[in-house]
Amino acid sequence: MDDKHVTATPSPEEEAHPSRFWFVFPVALFLVVALCVRVAILRTQPVDNRGKPAEGGKHVDDRLDVAWKRRIGQFQQMPEFRELLARSAAPEEPVQLIRALSTKGVARLSDDELLHRVALLTALVGRADVETCAAIFRDSPTAEQLHAAFLKLDPDTLDAWLDLAARGAMAELQRTEAPSVSETQTTDALSALVKTLPPDDGNRLSKVLEDVSQSSDAEACWAARTFYGKVSGIGEPYDRILARALVRG
Repeated sequence: MDDKHVTATPSPEEEAHPSRFWFVFPVALFLVVALCVRVAILRTQPVDNRGKPAEGGKHVDDRLDVAWKRRIGQFQQMPEFRELLARSAAPEEPVQLIRALSTKGVARLSDDELLHRVALLTALVGRADVETCAAIFRDSPTAEQLHAAFLKLDPDTLDAWLDLAARGAMAELQRTEAPSVSETQTTDALSALVKTLPPDDGNRLSKVLEDVSQSSDAEACWAARTFYGKVSGIGEPYDRILARALVRG
C-alpha cells in the first residue's frame, strides 16, 4: 500500500452502501492543506493602511497591529525571547519573531486550545469574502486579504486568535511537548466527519479536497466552511484528532 494513502477497512454496511461511505482520502494531501492553512493564518503581515488619517486630521492605529503590540510586553520579560530577538534579522520588529515562533509552536498547544482554534478558524473563513476564504484554504491569500479577513472579526474573536498565537509562541519558547496523531487515526477521524454529511455533500467535499487548486472559489470556500464547521461537532476522539492533525508539521 502507498504509505501516503491510508484507507480504512470497509464494514459490511459500507460495502453494501458504497455511495454513503465513499471516503478514500489521501492523508498526506490533507496534512499539506492543513499545514498551508496553519502557516497562512499566522503569517499575516502589517500592510500599508496603518496610521491612516481619520476625520479631523488625526491618525489612528491599525486594530490588528495594536492587538499584536499589546502582547509584546509578556515576551520581552522572557530572557530566552530577548536573546532570540537580539540575534534575529530584525531586532526592532518583535512581532515578526512572535509570529514565527507561533507558527512553529502551534502544534504544542493543548487539545482544548486546538479545538478553540478550529472554532476561530471557522469564524474567520465564515466572515471572509468568498475569494479570500478560498484563498486561505488554498494557501494563496495575499497579506492584504488576510489582514482584511482578520479585521472582519469582532474584537473578542480577534483577541482570542492572537491569544492563541501568543500561547503557541510561548509553547515554542518553552519547548512544550507536542502530542502527535497517526495517519490511521487521522483517516478514521476524517471518515467519521464525512459520514456526518449527506452523501452529495460528502462527494462534493471529496472532489474539492482532491484538488483544491482546481476548484472554483465558491467550491473551495464551501469546502473550507463545511470542513472546519464540522470538526467540533463530531465528538471525541475524532474532534481532537482532527484539530491536532490540522497543525501537524
